[in-house]
Amino acid sequence: MSSTLMIKNGDVVVSSATGRPVTISGLPLLKQHLTEMLSINTLPNGFGAGIPSLVGLVPDNSGVVPLVVDQNIRSSVNAMIQLQNNGVTDNYLDTEKVSSVAALQVAQVSGVPTDYAYKLDIASVAGATVTRSGTFGA
Repeated sequence: MSSTLMIKNGDVVVSSATGRPVTISGLPLLKQHLTEMLSINTLPNGFGAGIPSLVGLVPDNSGVVPLVVDQNIRSSVNAMIQLQNNGVTDNYLDTEKVSSVAALQVAQVSGVPTDYAYKLDIASVAGATVTRSGTFGA
């Protein structure tokens, strides 16, 4: 089993009862890793969906942005799986490891030509499904 510090809105969560940092494991750990992956640019090892790099692009009338986001997310999930297979997560539980993309939807927000929404369902190795979703402006 692995554990890490709980992060919320970019800050370490501190228990008001103990004054110590809160740690997480299991599905909450996987959710946090997926949230991180979706919110950073792509690293040299392939981790990171690259969504921040799309912010500020011109409105997409050709439908390319959803295709790029879909491809970036899938590539980053595959990089996570590759990192797992290379032993980075040897001490992780199966609930903390990614098995596959169960579903992924990326679409332009209706009536807002520069805004997009995504919904990602990930299957863990243990068989649980974790959902992450969000919006961004291109």
